[in-house]
Amino acid sequence: SNFLIQNHKDKDFLAFLNKNENLALAENEFLGVDHISFLGFLLHRWNFDDVLIESICFVRTPHAAREEV
Repeated sequence: SNFLIQNHKDKDFLAFLNKNENLALAENEFLGVDHISFLGFLLHRWNFDDVLIESICFVRTPHAAREEV
């Protein structure tokens, strides 16, 4: 991302990702948020339906979602 490049963290990010192979973990480490959580934030801000937002946010952990989801 441009943010990583502008802050000279792009090479560190790629090295971290190559070691861990977990994109969400790398995003949290370097950006403070992963892409799924950020998408959930945007969808909430744009007034999307809560069930849709939760379906997306809990895609990796469906057992943690509300029963309605």
